[in-house]
Amino acid sequence: MSAKKPAVERKTKHEIVEALMERTRTIMYKLPAQEVTATLAVLMSIDPQLLNSVATNYVQRLTKVNGKTLEEQMAGVFVDLFKLPMRLEMRTEQISGGSLDGAIYLFGMEYPYYSIPLRLFRASTSSFASLARLMNEPGQMPEGSSFGKTMCEADNSEIRYSNFLYNATFNAIFSRFSVLCALCVSLSATSSVQQAKFAGDNDHLMMRVLVHGALMRLVEHLSKPDVRKKRPHITDALIVNIHKLTELCSSVDTFRSLSLMALSAENYRTVCRTHKIRLGVN
Repeated sequence: MSAKKPAVERKTKHEIVEALMERTRTIMYKLPAQEVTATLAVLMSIDPQLLNSVATNYVQRLTKVNGKTLEEQMAGVFVDLFKLPMRLEMRTEQISGGSLDGAIYLFGMEYPYYSIPLRLFRASTSSFASLARLMNEPGQMPEGSSFGKTMCEADNSEIRYSNFLYNATFNAIFSRFSVLCALCVSLSATSSVQQAKFAGDNDHLMMRVLVHGALMRLVEHLSKPDVRKKRPHITDALIVNIHKLTELCSSVDTFRSLSLMALSAENYRTVCRTHKIRLGVN
């Protein structure tokens, strides 16, 4: 007869808060900036709440472009997500009460579509602490800002950060596939709700066709011989995952939030295994 396993003790609210505070202190004052960058890249790859909010923002930014079908627009977003070189930039601005708002730009400020509002990071203590640490101005931390260039408005109402020192580190860890999955989940969920609201509506059926078509265009683009040159983030494993996602979107039966989220969860586990982390609190 096997011995009964001891019950896992749950942490109290106070213990969770203390763990979060200690994690924040470690990020802000102890970890080298390159490790903070790696931490941020992992968290942005596996935080479902953040990824869902990011995807919702991106979907809302899809607007009609003359001369392009919606499928072509989606395909353009999907392709650029993997084609553009990583170039983190940030912009902060003062809002009422003295707090900061702004955005982080994955591929530079000339690609505002891929910006992420800073307020979305507030739900993750570690993510927000990582951002705060990386943009510390010279003098606030021994090593200063991780951005090589800062530009301030005359009244200090807005500061822009560019020339990030650890783009290669962020690019090597950040999962662009997580964003792609989140986009497909958002498009599926939104169209399902619309179709459920209005009898006889075929929004979900149409969206599946559009998303599948856009993914097929992405697969075609990634199959070109010269695309993977100088893009180390486009790996064989990524191609396999995109094929899995495309297959899920090829049928109405599997173009469902739960099916797509299961693939997302599998990707989160892979990211955690690859970087040997186990997150208890964020």
